[in-house]
Amino acid sequence: MALTYYFLENKGSADKASYSNLEEISRQVAKYDRETFWIQVAELLLEFLRDLTPDERRDSVKVLKVWLDRYDRKEAVTKLEIFEVEAERRGEEV
Repeated sequence: MALTYYFLENKGSADKASYSNLEEISRQVAKYDRETFWIQVAELLLEFLRDLTPDERRDSVKVLKVWLDRYDRKEAVTKLEIFEVEAERRGEEV
């Protein structure tokens, strides 16, 4: 927003590349609109997980690993395992 204001106040200071960059930034910001489908799905999943017992959350993590592995997302499985270790190190319930 600040850049847009600057460009509007300083006519001729922006070139085509600057405008393209602003458009890309706007698209990226728009992706995180709380009304978009995937943001709503993510919030629903967070709400669901908050209501689970610690045992149910641990089971859900196991299921998620299987699901990710099924779709050949080995890197995501590894990240999830790292998150688990880090959470346990901090004393958080996984």
